[in-house]
Amino acid sequence: NVLYISGTGNPALTFVRGSTYIFDQSNTTNTGHQIAFKDSGGNAYTTGVVTVGTPGQAGAKTTFIAPSTGTLPSQYYCTSHGDGMGNTIS
Repeated sequence: NVLYISGTGNPALTFVRGSTYIFDQSNTTNTGHQIAFKDSGGNAYTTGVVTVGTPGQAGAKTTFIAPSTGTLPSQYYCTSHGDGMGNTIS
């Protein structure tokens, strides 16, 4: 009941400004578990986020391009199951 990233269950993440991150969600274990991001106020963070396909199906992925300035997301989570499946981002 957690999102796995690089084989680790809901790890804390660190994003580097100007970098691109691709979350491959094509594995069937991702069915019903769309990754998304929130800002420090708990609001949806969508700047630089592009989602393609449906989690659990071939080609599904979420890409995040970290801005070189401004705010970054502070948390990732599952849109169906909430914060408990995610963790913090620094």
